[in-house]
Amino acid sequence: MKVHLSSPASFLHHPEQHRLTADTNRKNMEEEICKYIVMGAGGVATVALTPALLAALGFTTTGIAAGSIAAKMMSSFTVFYGGGIPAGGLVATLQSIGMTGLGWFGTGAVAGAGSTVGWMVSKICNVNVTVQDNP
Repeated sequence: MKVHLSSPASFLHHPEQHRLTADTNRKNMEEEICKYIVMGAGGVATVALTPALLAALGFTTTGIAAGSIAAKMMSSFTVFYGGGIPAGGLVATLQSIGMTGLGWFGTGAVAGAGSTVGWMVSKICNVNVTVQDNP
């Protein structure tokens, strides 16, 4: 973006240029606001939806639900590890989150990941579409 600095009274000589600069500044501010809204929404949505998603997969507060995807994961991991689920492994960690919630570190990590995805999605706020007639 090219920035033109001028004296405060120069808009009197070039009112059209001053109007364009004000429009550009407003557009940039709107893009920034859009970006922060989408980033915040991404963080909040991931924190709110993570426990619901884990419960839907079968990682519930009372244990792994029979016949669920979590039960199938546990069965597969048990075979893979030769009869047990390792502490700190994927299934154990997901079950722990399903039973007790994310905790402060998990909430921060999930919110950060959601905000990062929101930041990437916010690039749609900066898309300009110009339609031109063919000559």
